[in-house]
Amino acid sequence: MAENIKAPPLPPRLQNRKMGAMLGNLELRAELEPYLAKNPLARLGYDIITRGEKVGEGPGGEMVAGIVGGPKGFDKYGITKSYYGVMLPSKNYNTPKDTDTGFRFADTDTFFSPSRDPYTEHVLRKQGIMGLLPPEKGTTVYYDTGDDERGRGMDLNTLMEELAHVGMREIQRRGALKDVSLSSEEYLMDIMQGRAAETGGAATQDQKRAYRRPSSYAENLLEESDRLASEALMDRGVPSRVEQRDATIMERLLGFFD
Repeated sequence: MAENIKAPPLPPRLQNRKMGAMLGNLELRAELEPYLAKNPLARLGYDIITRGEKVGEGPGGEMVAGIVGGPKGFDKYGITKSYYGVMLPSKNYNTPKDTDTGFRFADTDTFFSPSRDPYTEHVLRKQGIMGLLPPEKGTTVYYDTGDDERGRGMDLNTLMEELAHVGMREIQRRGALKDVSLSSEEYLMDIMQGRAAETGGAATQDQKRAYRRPSSYAENLLEESDRLASEALMDRGVPSRVEQRDATIMERLLGFFD
């Protein structure tokens, strides 16, 4: 595969490709605002992807909008994908020492390799994605935009989750939350996705329930990850937001947000 991702062609009205890409990023950031507003871990992941693992080194990865299912996706080949998005970390974010368990994530070299799935490259090319970023050059976030049955905004819900996974990799690289299992991390993402509904983001009923009724462990993990991500953002020079009061557990149980 080529080293750099080739995005689907820009609309004809965007004659200047560089300006078109800049406008596209600004539009995406604006659409993501309801999902990032109260989720600093996802904001950290977005900042890493767009500005680099170290600020000043250039982008730290790519966000790739694709189509997982349907005739343009993998379904045509009888391949059922169990995901709507994946976070494929950079080499720097995928070392066993970052977690107590020594767990390693799939990266672009392994997840989309022909030996694992011979149709992956063909499907991506049909969608205008001519290659994926090597893990030596950054983190790739791949998210599904083709499933209309999930409802409006659920593609951004998925993107937020994968960006939060990127943020968690940075927190663990800094030496914190290294004992958090992947299952606990996924539960944390459900809670964050449910919390995004308070600021206008789309979320499933299960995600909203996870936010309304978290376990005590998850509640503490959410508070700690928020704190650590906010500190990391401050270290990167990202201005802090005016904090909005989170709904209390009682307000969540009473359904004061839909």
